[in-house]
Amino acid sequence: TIETAQLALEGAGQAHLAQDETRFQLLDALMERDFGTTLEGEPYGVGYVSTWDEDAKSTKYKAGTLQGSDDGESVDDVSTRLRRMFKVLEEKHSGDDILLVSHGDTLSIMQATMEEADTRQH
Repeated sequence: TIETAQLALEGAGQAHLAQDETRFQLLDALMERDFGTTLEGEPYGVGYVSTWDEDAKSTKYKAGTLQGSDDGESVDDVSTRLRRMFKVLEEKHSGDDILLVSHGDTLSIMQATMEEADTRQH
């Protein structure tokens, strides 16, 4: 999150930007994918691999369904929130350089979405 962004800026030789916290925005659209209440707080291997297996079959699969809840997000849900975010960022920051920091699943869905690739393979 902010600490990760600061480290990335410092690594890119932009330490002066890393110290100015007014330059940072926390956006809900970049939050980790919601894997549902049954997988919340579980270790990496518990249910996540089966979720990604289901994602490969359908981008509408709600994370956590195999574990007894269907209150998680689908790949389509995440892709939609990221598209909305990009629309707002493009309107507000056209021509600006922006560093986006998020979580692995969200970033892989973002990459597939922005490349117009098959998001089942994120």
